[in-house]
Amino acid sequence: MLIVSVAITSVASNAMHKRYVASGIGLVDNFARQNLLTVIYNNLEQASSTSNNILGLPLIREVAIYDANKTELFNSGDHTDTLNRRHWLTPPKTAVLAHESDKNWHFISPIYSLPANDDELVYQSNNNQELIGYAYLAMDKGEYHSIRTMLFAVTCGTASALAFILLVVLRKRLKILSKPILDIAGIMNKAQDSELSGLRAPINGSSEAVDIAIAFNRLMDALADRQEMLNTQKRALSDKVYEQLQTELHLREHRHYLNSIIDSVFDAIVITNEVGNIIQVNESTGSTLGYRKDDIENVHISNILPNISNAADMQRYAQSSLVEIPGKHRNGATVFLSLHIVEVNQYDNTVFVCTMRDITLQREYENQLNRTATQIARYADELKSKNKELDSFAYIASHDLKAPLRAISNLSSWVEEDLDVSDNPEAKEHLSLLRKRVVRMEEMINGILQYSRAGRANTEIATVNVNELLHEITGMLSPPPGLTIDIENDMPTFDCPKVLLTQVFSNLISNAIKYHDRENGKIEISVKDKADEYEFCVADDGPGIDPRYHETIFDIFQTLQARDEIESTGIGLAVVNKIIREQRGVIRIDSDIGSGARFFFTWPKSYP
Repeated sequence: MLIVSVAITSVASNAMHKRYVASGIGLVDNFARQNLLTVIYNNLEQASSTSNNILGLPLIREVAIYDANKTELFNSGDHTDTLNRRHWLTPPKTAVLAHESDKNWHFISPIYSLPANDDELVYQSNNNQELIGYAYLAMDKGEYHSIRTMLFAVTCGTASALAFILLVVLRKRLKILSKPILDIAGIMNKAQDSELSGLRAPINGSSEAVDIAIAFNRLMDALADRQEMLNTQKRALSDKVYEQLQTELHLREHRHYLNSIIDSVFDAIVITNEVGNIIQVNESTGSTLGYRKDDIENVHISNILPNISNAADMQRYAQSSLVEIPGKHRNGATVFLSLHIVEVNQYDNTVFVCTMRDITLQREYENQLNRTATQIARYADELKSKNKELDSFAYIASHDLKAPLRAISNLSSWVEEDLDVSDNPEAKEHLSLLRKRVVRMEEMINGILQYSRAGRANTEIATVNVNELLHEITGMLSPPPGLTIDIENDMPTFDCPKVLLTQVFSNLISNAIKYHDRENGKIEISVKDKADEYEFCVADDGPGIDPRYHETIFDIFQTLQARDEIESTGIGLAVVNKIIREQRGVIRIDSDIGSGARFFFTWPKSYP
């Protein structure tokens, strides 16, 4: 039975609570509306008048007005249980119950101000309105507590059926008692979107409802008067704002016109009057000539352009489209300027607009470029002459060196025939060794010629299919039957000096074949596509190369095995290194004893 009584009391209390809260929200909303002028004009008399009216209502204990920063502008009533600011850290957008204590309900309503149309000012929130303050109202909970206590006592002292019937009766009675307040709240809501003059609360119901309706109607009368006054002031203020906006617009257009002429370009701009006195400059004049605006205005232009001394000079230069002229920097140094002068006649006044650009560095660069180009041309001619002399010398030297070698080879053959050394194996071996040394010497001479001409023999650019090129090279080299050569399928096709690339691949592949130490083996040729170049790799599974010799093998005449064991001039890798360096590439080796050798070299994708 007690549980039923408590439940019935709770339901009824919640219903009463909602009605009191709705009434409080409507009252604080109305109080916020009538104090719009209080916040705008800091009119405390207005606040006092409206607060007296609303404090005359039953249950209202305290009212206050705050600005947008939550600074208190006005407060009236009982302050024993006022609202703490921590209860409204987040500003509400509409009228709300901010806090509820044991004694009071505390309501907050925002105050907005922005012209919504030509006839009225509204304070309710929308996307274009400006928040200017807050209204606060405290409503006493004593009556609510009394009714709730009475209801609980009645329900506990009667049977459940009688308690239920009584609860129904009380709810109906409460609805009847609160109907005038809800009607007033509905009128308040209608007042948000319509004229205030025709909205009044009916005077009927209980004595408390009649008192509230009378007070509300007085508030609506005062608010209507304030709204009319505010609309009048709004129209006057709008006219003044419009005039100020028009004036500001004209000033802004004028400033834009001047800035578009003076400050919209990188070059220095100097404006003079008809006799040459400077009347205005832009900011770039400081970086070009070292002068600030205050330093150079009212100074004659001859101080910065010595070649111009009067108006006739200005007019003469104005007839030219663009001239180069010396100028005087603030520090006394001479700078070279590209000058363009325009004569402007307006309102019987003549001004000269001088546009200047510092070309001192440009002239220095041009002079330096001309000197460098002349020097490069001279070096190129000298290099061409030296190369021609070197080719001639190498050809003559090789011819002169080969002639004695051929004679030695012939003489050894004649000696062998004349002496009949068949019965003397030692002599026969010595003569054979002599002829081999002659052949090796000829190959070394040919290698020197090849090295001297490496990279210069034929640099004609052609479209090269690297896959086809490698198959041609391997076909000419004829590797042993047990040695296979694998060529990656994704070899590129690009424009390059075909002869030079052929020399590089031929030397690397022939070395891999020549120095392989087993009957069976493999040579792999692959490529990696990098940003501006290709990186090719020629790898074998031969004996490998000791890391101690990774640098020296690219030197001319360097071999790792005795020439009597493997016939070699030691020229091939030196030629490869020279060609690759001249093509802006690099070559490196990754190898160790017994692990084969991998030669990597880069080759540019394009040529200027």
